[in-house]
Amino acid sequence: MALLPLGVVMMISLIGYIGWRQGLYGGADAKAIISLAVLFPDAPYIYIGSTVFPLTPSVLNNFSITILTNAVVLSSIYPLLMLINNINSGNLSLPSCLLARCHGVDEIENVHGTLYHSIEGSLTPGLDLDALRMYLRWRGSSLATLLTSPSIHRDPDSITETFPATDGRIDVSCASAASSSAPEIDAGDSWGAAAFLNAVGPAYGTTPIMLRTGLERLSSNDTVWVSPGIPFLVPLFMGTLLALTAGNILIGLLSGFGLY
Repeated sequence: MALLPLGVVMMISLIGYIGWRQGLYGGADAKAIISLAVLFPDAPYIYIGSTVFPLTPSVLNNFSITILTNAVVLSSIYPLLMLINNINSGNLSLPSCLLARCHGVDEIENVHGTLYHSIEGSLTPGLDLDALRMYLRWRGSSLATLLTSPSIHRDPDSITETFPATDGRIDVSCASAASSSAPEIDAGDSWGAAAFLNAVGPAYGTTPIMLRTGLERLSSNDTVWVSPGIPFLVPLFMGTLLALTAGNILIGLLSGFGLY
């Protein structure tokens, strides 16, 4: 009986690690999944009067599986809400309306998420907007300035000084940051994308091609599709609360339809 919870803990921990390696969520999300698996090797029972919580049983009597199942179910609701929002806004381009929201380019600097673009009917993730903010701070520029003069920003020779890129937060200003001399930039490095990543290191998984493609899209379109950046920790937290009270909501739904 002791081996079953231990095996499930190892399985959930492996799922958390593989999901992070595949880029499904961040390192903090993976650590949370592994921590929950270790903290709850077995399903807890809470007695309040004659009522026993959770109300529905756990799969394999393991609480971490219930939490993960709840988190996945809650995450699946968001595309439906996004579709409803896009229908109300009149943005019905498939498959974009199922996975992303349409934003005006001029507001992108204050949005969290990932640029998406459609290639032969499939939606492909592109530039992380946190990396875009880092790039603009590194150049000491702004999105409005870039949109006004994209040809100048595209020219790597226009980078005469650089600034600390900080991170992808919105409420950070580079105006008071100390500048430094520009790094050596290859003449063929359009937008200085490779030089930026060489200077700051990994920027939310961005590659020079992703950065250049994203900048070209922003400079040549009035609107773009953005997949909202919602950490998996949010549905994971809500899934934990539901697991402690309602239990496994998937089993509860299936039971309600007589399928379990």
